[in-house]
Amino acid sequence: MTRARDLAAFVSNADGDIKFDTDTLFIDSSANRVGIGETSPSSLLHLKGSTSKITLEDSDVSGATCMIQGGGAGNLTISADPDNAVTSSYITFQVDASEAMRIDSSDRVLIGTNSSRTVQGFANRTQIEGTSATTSSLSIVRNSNSVDPPYINFGKTRSTSTGGSAIIQQNDVLGRIDFAGGNGSNLNDLGARIDARVDGTPGSSGDMPARITFSTSADGSSAPTQRLSIPKTGGIVFSGGDSAESDALDDYEEGTWTPAFVNTFQEGAFASATGFSSVTGVYVKIGNFVRVWAKILGITGSSGNLTGDDNFSFTTASLPYEPDDMSATFRAATGQLTVYQSVGTGTNASGPLIFLMSNAAVVCQVTGVSNTVSSGSADFLISAAYYSS
Repeated sequence: MTRARDLAAFVSNADGDIKFDTDTLFIDSSANRVGIGETSPSSLLHLKGSTSKITLEDSDVSGATCMIQGGGAGNLTISADPDNAVTSSYITFQVDASEAMRIDSSDRVLIGTNSSRTVQGFANRTQIEGTSATTSSLSIVRNSNSVDPPYINFGKTRSTSTGGSAIIQQNDVLGRIDFAGGNGSNLNDLGARIDARVDGTPGSSGDMPARITFSTSADGSSAPTQRLSIPKTGGIVFSGGDSAESDALDDYEEGTWTPAFVNTFQEGAFASATGFSSVTGVYVKIGNFVRVWAKILGITGSSGNLTGDDNFSFTTASLPYEPDDMSATFRAATGQLTVYQSVGTGTNASGPLIFLMSNAAVVCQVTGVSNTVSSGSADFLISAAYYSS
């Protein structure tokens, strides 16, 4: 027998809609929708309340529940075992019958794997694992009509809780990138490391001196040793731990130059030389040390011998950097110009020829080498090193 108050709670209208207890449960027959706490459901199942929650409970395990909850301001909470009744709970996301991502009980995000592993001793919060470049990679792309890039940001404080900004100190590591490799049993052996470290005393605002260090592990070791660093003052410092500023590669430049010859080919074998087809030069400058190379192609002239009295010269004004004033001793010891001679038809020559360089003009004077140059053409390759402050 049905009681009167139960009939009053169950209402079926002319449209076929059914509701229980006003709006506790509403079935919209025209749209085939169900509302709980809502008499105008906007989806197949519409829940409405001050805290809308769906609870899923496993009848085989006492207290094992999962929950989906919608809160104020559009918040959504998905909970696996919210009462912590069991251990090792997790949330999985599956696509096409395959697991795409997992959040495990240690709050780790696993993509491409369903179990966490350590790399260099750390079971990291986010892990991507796969068997190809596509499944084992991460991309960050920014699309904007500007010069601004995508970002990877590292932040370090001395605070002991989240949200802090306690000032850091000298040698604190601001960020680190480690490179580890499989050793047959794990991924805990480290091969290389890049660090950004505080290089001085940070200020309260707008003052964060730092250096970047590059370290590698030697053969038979998995403990990286510093090989190179970029200090706060700039430049490059080589070797493990050496912070001497004088060792820094603080200036590197390379380019081209064209020698400007004077009194060209007027003695000995070059007395009747008519010129050359092309002259090209390149240089490298490291700090104050300059190295130059030049090619002189297609020199033509009559036969003769190169002797200690023969010379040709080009001005130092045509050099990429002006040499410092050099004494005769310095010039003989370190200011030599080496010329490799490649001669044309009918020519018998040996090289290299050694020339001396002065600070007024780079005078190419043969020193103790005799070479025969017959009519035809000859090429010269010149190299020199000097100091320019």
